[in-house]
Amino acid sequence: MSGQISVTPLEQQAVLSIKVALERQQTFSPREVEFLNDFCLLRYYRAFGPDPEYVIRRINKTLKWRSEKQPWQLKCQQCLQDFRAHDFRYIGNDDGGRAWVMNSFALSTNKDPSGLLDHFIMVLEYALKQAPMQQAVWICDFEGFSMKDAMDPRFSMSFVKMVKKHYPGKAIHRQRQEC
Repeated sequence: MSGQISVTPLEQQAVLSIKVALERQQTFSPREVEFLNDFCLLRYYRAFGPDPEYVIRRINKTLKWRSEKQPWQLKCQQCLQDFRAHDFRYIGNDDGGRAWVMNSFALSTNKDPSGLLDHFIMVLEYALKQAPMQQAVWICDFEGFSMKDAMDPRFSMSFVKMVKKHYPGKAIHRQRQEC
């Protein structure tokens, strides 16, 4: 594993054992092989470890979700009709190889949360492909934020659940909760 991530010998061994177990389990498509790189396996191990069987179950759930959702093909239908419908965009990478994404409440013309999750997934997928470290820093400009934005928690709740399940370790600031 190369890059700017510090990895312990225990983590290296865990990633190798997860990789071997996954390869025994099934043959993966080229898209899945690209997704299941060492950084991905390390993120899942750090987020869901130390039980490799549980980590593999989480990875399999994400592979199923990716197969059904096909996030690499998503197009925001609302933005195709109004390019300012949603304002969540990729703005570049920092020197550490992390993608920077940003949203602004003031610039978004569509306040309906339906369709917003697909927009965020679409942008996040694109941004993470551009980032060598496959992590993102999210900048949120709250100018224009109002009670109307806060009154409907559907998007926030679905976004947090989706990121925790299918993009573990992709955000710079994350919180791991023990159950």
